[in-house]
Amino acid sequence: MIDIGDLINKYLFLLRNYWDELEQLISYDKTGSLKDDWLQANWELVVEGSLSQNSENSEIFLEVYGDGADVNSPSSRIIQPNKMPTHAVYCYSRSGEAVKDHLNDCLINLPEGGLPIDKFVSIKDDGWYYEKKPFDKVLIDYNGQQTVLDLDDVKFSLKEVN
Repeated sequence: MIDIGDLINKYLFLLRNYWDELEQLISYDKTGSLKDDWLQANWELVVEGSLSQNSENSEIFLEVYGDGADVNSPSSRIIQPNKMPTHAVYCYSRSGEAVKDHLNDCLINLPEGGLPIDKFVSIKDDGWYYEKKPFDKVLIDYNGQQTVLDLDDVKFSLKEVN
């Protein structure tokens, strides 16, 4: 099976290289959903689609990326809105040791199996996270609290959802 870390890097490459143009398009969007729809559509095409094409057993449907899409109410999916997630992308400590939470300015010990990702972000000078370049961090939920980790500190895995 294709490596989930490689697919994440391809998705990040797309985000980083198209983000300036996307922000221009967002400024024209009267629906307010272009950004989330674009992020979800590309998540499904780049990451989920590649996983499904390389899966030995069955199709893979990922948990939605970030806030998901608004285009297919009530689903947050774009391509196959009636499908339920079969897998989620998890991140875990690259070193096996505590990692820095940049949002709360502390060290945390991720569980051995990791935690599901929400979306890729950056931390700005005000200390808060934003969906902006350089997309060098990942937002997760850690014990009910938003947490932002440096991509250099984590690795990714694919896990089945219950």
